[in-house]
Amino acid sequence: MKKITKILNELKYTIILSCLIVVFYDSILLKYNDFITKPILQKVVSNTFVDIIFTLFLVYILYTFFRKIKNDYYVRSSHFIFCLIITLFYIFFRVKYRNEFLSFHNLSSLKYFDVFLFSFITPILLKVIFYIKKKKSNTNDNHQLLDTHIKSEKQDTLNRSQKAKRVYKEIQELKSEETSISIGIVGEWGTGKTSFLEMIKEQFKINKSKDYILIDFNPWLNISLNSILQDFFNTLEKSLKEYSFDVSKNIRKYSNSVLSIHKNDVTESVLKGINLILKSSLTEEFNNLNDLLKKLNKRIVIIIDDFDRLQANEIFEILKLIRNTAGFDTFTYVVAYDKEYLVKSLNNHNIPNPEKFTEKIFLREIELLPVTNIQINNSLKQELLKHFPNQKNDINDFFDGLRRRFYPVTSTENITWSLKHLRDVKRFLSSFVNDYQIIKDEVYFRDYLIIKLLKFKFYNVYSLLYTNRDDFVAIKNEGKKPRYILKPQKEGVITSSYDEFKDSKIEVYIKESLKYKNEELISVGILLNNLFTKSTIYKHNLSISQESNYYKYFKDELSNEDLSIKEFEKVMTLPYEEIKIKMNDWYNKGKLENARVHLYDTNIYELKNRMQYENYIKSMVHISKYKIKSIRGEQILFGFDFSILWNKINNRRNRIVEKYYSNVNELKKFIQSIFEEAESPYRYEADLCYYIDDFIDINSDLIDRETVRNYLVTYFKKYTSKLQKTDENFWTLFYLCKIGNHIKTSSNTWIKQNVYLDDAIKVFKNYMIKNLDYFLVIFVSTQPFYGDRTEDFKTGVDEIAKSIFGSFEKFLEFLKSDELKNNLIAPSEFLEEFTTFTEQYIEKGMMLPFKFTYIPVLEKLDAIIKRQNY
Repeated sequence: MKKITKILNELKYTIILSCLIVVFYDSILLKYNDFITKPILQKVVSNTFVDIIFTLFLVYILYTFFRKIKNDYYVRSSHFIFCLIITLFYIFFRVKYRNEFLSFHNLSSLKYFDVFLFSFITPILLKVIFYIKKKKSNTNDNHQLLDTHIKSEKQDTLNRSQKAKRVYKEIQELKSEETSISIGIVGEWGTGKTSFLEMIKEQFKINKSKDYILIDFNPWLNISLNSILQDFFNTLEKSLKEYSFDVSKNIRKYSNSVLSIHKNDVTESVLKGINLILKSSLTEEFNNLNDLLKKLNKRIVIIIDDFDRLQANEIFEILKLIRNTAGFDTFTYVVAYDKEYLVKSLNNHNIPNPEKFTEKIFLREIELLPVTNIQINNSLKQELLKHFPNQKNDINDFFDGLRRRFYPVTSTENITWSLKHLRDVKRFLSSFVNDYQIIKDEVYFRDYLIIKLLKFKFYNVYSLLYTNRDDFVAIKNEGKKPRYILKPQKEGVITSSYDEFKDSKIEVYIKESLKYKNEELISVGILLNNLFTKSTIYKHNLSISQESNYYKYFKDELSNEDLSIKEFEKVMTLPYEEIKIKMNDWYNKGKLENARVHLYDTNIYELKNRMQYENYIKSMVHISKYKIKSIRGEQILFGFDFSILWNKINNRRNRIVEKYYSNVNELKKFIQSIFEEAESPYRYEADLCYYIDDFIDINSDLIDRETVRNYLVTYFKKYTSKLQKTDENFWTLFYLCKIGNHIKTSSNTWIKQNVYLDDAIKVFKNYMIKNLDYFLVIFVSTQPFYGDRTEDFKTGVDEIAKSIFGSFEKFLEFLKSDELKNNLIAPSEFLEEFTTFTEQYIEKGMMLPFKFTYIPVLEKLDAIIKRQNY
């Protein structure tokens, strides 16, 4: 219903206009004939030239249509309905007044206006095609493997649906109109709080509770305190608008007053102890709004999730909203949070007795128990059986063995102990399912599941087993096939067959070098004991402990030329100039890809100091500039993912500054130094600037659009100033100066259009003047031709000239201008001929055969003919 309402709201003017056309049809038709048909359309003549123009337009429409199909182009429902309305109107007029439509000169059955109809039919077809494709793709939907909450009690694997029903009934029973009510849903991270909220919301829908208005509010989507407040009241206003315009209007008025006070002084003006200090006018507005809300005769239930992802000051702001600022009598708040995190945040915000403070906010706190290991195993087992029914016996044996404790574990828990909650299960399965699908015939299910658990939770240990295998595991020559066991710390020492991990070399290394906690050591021990036990029970031919199978278990991730994490982390503690030397060594030894992966996986908030952080960032930029061979054998830049780099420098929630800098300006100077110290050919830095400009929606406090655009022009200008002959870098740097600007159309809508930066165009023109004939040859474009005569070759002026100069006419003006003639270093051999060619191209408006005499152009055309004929 909400979706339909939204579509109708977007199309309200179209619907109104359509109704007016129907009601005043005769009058409108009369005016149309008087002002459009007679003075304009009747004077249009049908001829071959007009046929060509409309045919080209039709070809362009069809070309874009098929490209959009290929790209799975999405059409909004409102746009689909709009096009459908236009199409129906046109069909009506086309049928009723078919003789009054002007036909093609060479095809009388087709009307000129039919071409425009295709512009409205294609979105309709695209919507239908997109829907069909989506429906097909949903048949193999693996959404359960995504790290998302459940949508219904049917997906409830923790048997909490009954508890959700009890909470729903409690909310009904607490229907007081004298005060606001707040209920806390309390649980640790990953215990399924969001899923539990979804089941509560489902009860309102199932019971069709007309006495309640359900509102979702997610404060984590906001970027500042003010935006949280603004978004809350905007959500409130939008949700209640359909119930009362007066309520909606008063909410806006009240929110403006609250926000104005909040902006003036967040703490002194708003808070004293636990109560708000309200101006008399604000108090009156609160009371007026409170009375209006009561007249709705509905209880308003506000669901707040992701509460424990906020910072301390943001959490405190939401609590003030619940308790005071928006503590209206008909409001019921249902808030999900981690109690320990909440208390810690309030304590960090200098709130005395934070636990007592929360008791004043929440009437009741409903605890969600942590997920048990049995529940995790059941969930994991069911998902594995669903995706791998052919491996049913292996899966059942594995989990039945856990319950019977056949496998050699050293804890009262089991192998899956490292998975702490259902979110871990989903994240683990999202990678395991795809990887196992590829390699399932080459590995033993049990061992592969264990090694993937190790990779998922303890990647450092996983990597050690690959890169330093001989340091930590040894061959035991017993039976027909030698197999691997864990190496003891002291040679000759006999260890327990059920706890080989204890006092092994890898345990000592993990303790001393990786600094794992005791709980982590236990988890690692359980996994490794089950992979490399001395016991021969349940050893399979495809087991990882068999020497010939060992590396199969790593081939989905690690290559033969691997770089160990130990070596990588050691190098990254060196001064930056030494890191560059080591990177050069990795490049020569084929280890650069592994270095990039380690850079991707680095948690920048766990680095020791500012120097290490800056070395990591500079290394990410530096590694991108190496050249490697592509599949085709050409040299290309190695590169580094822009989104990952941006996420490591964008200072979200001020975390980087708090960790490594005294203020944001220091970080800003460092980021600027990366761009300012860029060396020729500036490719990666320019690409990064383009990414920031194109994909970052708002200006960062570190770098804004104007700055990155200045860098784009600067790089192009610097490179061009020392360039003797254009090359790939020249064109790449220039194309990166074509950025997206939002332009207002004649219909008062905004569209994003890519245009070249003015300063970049100036640089291009200056360089073009110095190498005029070379560029004029480039500006001669061609269309496919299979023959052997250059004079029959159809040519035109390349679209790039139009992009740079704004239009072909302006380009022609430039060719004839004094600016060009006065700045020529040497007389042009091709300018006059090219100018004549351009004039004819503009006059014809299409590709045309032209008899060039300038030899470089003839050579270019000959080369194209030979290549096409070949």
